[in-house]
Amino acid sequence: QRLVPELLGEIFLHCVPSPIEPISYQHAPLLLLHISHYWHDVAKGTPQLWQDVHIGHKFELDPRLIFQMWLDYSASLPLRVTL
Repeated sequence: QRLVPELLGEIFLHCVPSPIEPISYQHAPLLLLHISHYWHDVAKGTPQLWQDVHIGHKFELDPRLIFQMWLDYSASLPLRVTL
């Protein structure tokens, strides 16, 4: 059986590294998108996962794509950006 999306989303919130960690496919929330279709849908539907974005000196991903993804997935929640 699956956990209901609200509970799984709450668990996902506890998997996100601190806001000062650079974004990586090896960490939540991006990692959660690649576990299963169900987890992908729950992660995309949990806007709180996408409120914090940190661009560090070790940033390996295209910042434009990341900002667009975070803006889309954070829905109407404010986006917090740190450099």
